[in-house]
Amino acid sequence: MASINANLGLTIHGNVNYVGEKEILPSGINREFGYWRGSYNKDATNKFNKLYMPLEGTGLYSGSPVVKSLKDEPNVSGLTCMADSCTWLWDGASWTLYTNLCGSDPINFDATCGCTVPPDGVGNFPGDIASADCTSGVGGSSADGDSAGDGFAVWQRAGTLEPQIGKEAVQERSLFLAERSNVNLGSGVTLGGSKGFTIYSKILPSGDISDTVILAQHKENPAQFVLGCDFDGKYYVRSDRTISGKNIANYARSEKSYQEYRYPAHVVGVFASGDSTLKLYVNGKKEGESSAFTRDTTGGNNSNVVLGKRGFALSERGFTGWVDEAGVSSQSFSDEEVQKFYDHTFNLTKILETTSPPTGAALDARYFSNSFDARDKD
Repeated sequence: MASINANLGLTIHGNVNYVGEKEILPSGINREFGYWRGSYNKDATNKFNKLYMPLEGTGLYSGSPVVKSLKDEPNVSGLTCMADSCTWLWDGASWTLYTNLCGSDPINFDATCGCTVPPDGVGNFPGDIASADCTSGVGGSSADGDSAGDGFAVWQRAGTLEPQIGKEAVQERSLFLAERSNVNLGSGVTLGGSKGFTIYSKILPSGDISDTVILAQHKENPAQFVLGCDFDGKYYVRSDRTISGKNIANYARSEKSYQEYRYPAHVVGVFASGDSTLKLYVNGKKEGESSAFTRDTTGGNNSNVVLGKRGFALSERGFTGWVDEAGVSSQSFSDEEVQKFYDHTFNLTKILETTSPPTGAALDARYFSNSFDARDKD
């Protein structure tokens, strides 16, 4: 039987056998462990404060999937957010929210504000406390995306890909996009005021994905961001600048073709707030970096975010394959954060091998997420 407690999201009661010193038993042959995740996975997904799509929806609209997303929205009350009302605790590796007083004065301040942006930099020591301002649009609104284009899109039920794909299959529910299908998530994702950004998607291609776009905010030049695969089959992240009135596209590209990576793949593009460069990561590893430049954010507030293509009026093939997650953050993830995000999604065996006790009989609950996602029951 299973029960819930405050420390570990799921407790399983049953017989326990000694498995030998440092012996770790994998969860089947698949690279993913179902819905099990390391604790940092939740911290990372919480940082996608502008847009996050877990792609766990089940709805249909006129025969097409309805994609639910958490989307950053501006304040509607006309009030400002409270300053210095978020208290964060440094645990030695990352900031954890300690107290949230953003809604404590709803008469004078916007009560929908919350704590999504931790303090800059790192703490001085484990247990260090720092404050930060409340931010608007917290948690976002649950927004529906419209399935568009001439192609075919359908939900892939959890667990049904493994017989077909094998160990590189997506285990969770995912969205399959055929050629020319896409999801328009609308405007309102504003990155103009942020010093950096992070764009992320977890994907499994189907067929040739050269010259396709995974996720983009690019209605017209300058492009705010584009995450895609170029003519040579290399993943890239793009953002634009303007010099003497001329639009200049800046890129960071992967080292290898999409065919050479393990799947499902984490593809992450970052515009770093520290050195103003684009960085491209695949499966936790930094593979490409641009030269420093200043982004041109003109028109960004009115540009739609589109999954599967871009809004720019150019003929191009849409991304074909399965998309399991996607997100947009106004924060720039560091090399360490991208690697931890990947490890706590796919490398749980690695985490267990380095943290399990000699008896192999017990594990510290902090290495697992505080919640176990069991919503996908089909």
